[in-house]
Amino acid sequence: MLLDNKKDQELDFFKAALKADKEIEIRDGEVERFEYSLKSPTIYREILGDLIDILEVKIRDEIGVISSPEAESIAGAGCVELVKGKEVFKLPRNHFGVKAQMDMEVAMWQLAQSQTLKKIVMESKVENSGIVYFAREGGITQWQKAVYLSSGVSLPTTLVCIHHTKAENSFSRIAEVVNGVNLEGFPLDNLENLYLCDPVASGMQQVAMIEKLLTMGAKPRRVIVIAPMGTNFGLKTVSIFCKSKGIEFKAGVCASLLDNVLPLRYFSPYSRDDKQCADLEIKRAVAEVFGENLHKFCIRCNWTGSFWASEELALNDSDKELKDLDLCRKELEEKEEEFMGYLVKKEGIKDKLLPYSTRAEML
Repeated sequence: MLLDNKKDQELDFFKAALKADKEIEIRDGEVERFEYSLKSPTIYREILGDLIDILEVKIRDEIGVISSPEAESIAGAGCVELVKGKEVFKLPRNHFGVKAQMDMEVAMWQLAQSQTLKKIVMESKVENSGIVYFAREGGITQWQKAVYLSSGVSLPTTLVCIHHTKAENSFSRIAEVVNGVNLEGFPLDNLENLYLCDPVASGMQQVAMIEKLLTMGAKPRRVIVIAPMGTNFGLKTVSIFCKSKGIEFKAGVCASLLDNVLPLRYFSPYSRDDKQCADLEIKRAVAEVFGENLHKFCIRCNWTGSFWASEELALNDSDKELKDLDLCRKELEEKEEEFMGYLVKKEGIKDKLLPYSTRAEML
């Protein structure tokens, strides 16, 4: 990664990003894997049953990546949906709307129970913790609810608006916090745990948010980034920045710690690296069918649109992106159909890709 001018180098984000670019490789000794079952909370039990099987990979003792049917539907291999009563495989970029929101909610509760985050979640109290949702995608995590279902505690929560502005630097943008930050009810004199909820591509917005808090005298002891879709580079950048300020860093991600594409570090495809994926059986199965194309397209294209906009808008944006990659919707749909045929023969893998939203329809 090249910095375009000396001004870039004077900014904390760009310093962290440059260092992250040099340290991005994940070594074998930085990976720890877990397999366990979670007892379903009452509100999900009728659909999911008593126990939910989870695979988790902890990376650098900082980032927890979980695999479950719900997590895979959000930012992993994809999921099996019911379309007009027929089981159909869908990539995450084609898993839309309220169905995707339902699966996000369940995946976030699972993430709150992960080996990486559970202890922190259980120690988070009104007196020492708070949650910040970034507009517009942060609220989709419903992290406050995930914490409540885990511990019975309703943490103080706020919403901030951060947007990108065009700039002459190596990322062609800077992040700015708009209209200040309302931290009503936050324990600013004892802020042990600060959860920042939003997808992470470059990490620029998360760094901007932490910088803003520091100027307000609200320095947390620990920052926990809740990034359903999160990249290796972006989270490494935030980690380096936090450490430079004496702040501990943790993060939670769904299914796969994503790659991203130079030079802008905005476009975030499914990872090539086994070390970044929680379920290697699923990763290898989907890679066998989709091949190299799996690592070309962004995991969800229009991230916000795939959850909150119309299916038509999300598909149109997807078509534009695929065209730029010399791909098309029909080609991906044919591969989805091929993978569904593969799953029919591999019942164990299919069960790993039947998320909450689909199981609810099957009742």
